Amino acid sequence: MKVLLGDEEELPPVIPGTDCFNPVLERFWLPWARAILLSPTFIACNHPIRNAANHLAFDAIRQQIAWSVPTLPVLRYMVQTAPGGRILDVGAGTGYWSALLAGLGADVKAVDNFSWWPRQGKVSEEDSPEVRLEAQRPLYFDIQDADAADYVSVANAEKRALFFSWPKGVMRPYLQGYTGDVIFWVGEQATADGVRSTEWVMDHRMEIPQWPGSNDFFAAYRRMTPAEKSAGDLPACKS
Repeated sequence: MKVLLGDEEELPPVIPGTDCFNPVLERFWLPWARAILLSPTFIACNHPIRNAANHLAFDAIRQQIAWSVPTLPVLRYMVQTAPGGRILDVGAGTGYWSALLAGLGADVKAVDNFSWWPRQGKVSEEDSPEVRLEAQRPLYFDIQDADAADYVSVANAEKRALFFSWPKGVMRPYLQGYTGDVIFWVGEQATADGVRSTEWVMDHRMEIPQWPGSNDFFAAYRRMTPAEKSAGDLPACKS
């Protein structure tokens, strides 16, 4: 686990109302991993009812906070590798990753059209408590309500690394207008369809904590040089 997380250190909270820097990791994933995966009672805990309850909790965390679990090694790599520490979070969701990146000193801009959240801020007196909760879910960063493809195409991302989280089927139009050279991506392999081209090469890969049933990881891509394109011999990925 130390290899996966690195030398995690206590950092001050950057998200209001929390008591640690990375709550998804520190308050949810790590306690679960220690209690379930590393416990001598793991077999006894691996009961269908217990599993069902766990999966409900995992789904709630992913839907309400973040789909993937960030770690300090990954976040620091992003800050150090992005040009001048500048990152554009494309389809930022709740802004959880953006908040942590900014907390480590990155210059972050975040955009999302919130198509995944049709009831954003829309409540009425007749709505049930559940509906009100869904409509008023928290955002953890200042996210601009905009179409990301349009935002990228007008040169807002020219000097920034693009960051995609679980972008299945949506990367290609965003990359068409991107003139920068660095892409950060997190998700499962099937969601990386937009960077499978002659333009980009995976330059770095890092493992991240995974919830049951997920095979997500972090990868950094860079634009291929003219020499690499003509040679057709891709450099080895670093990990």
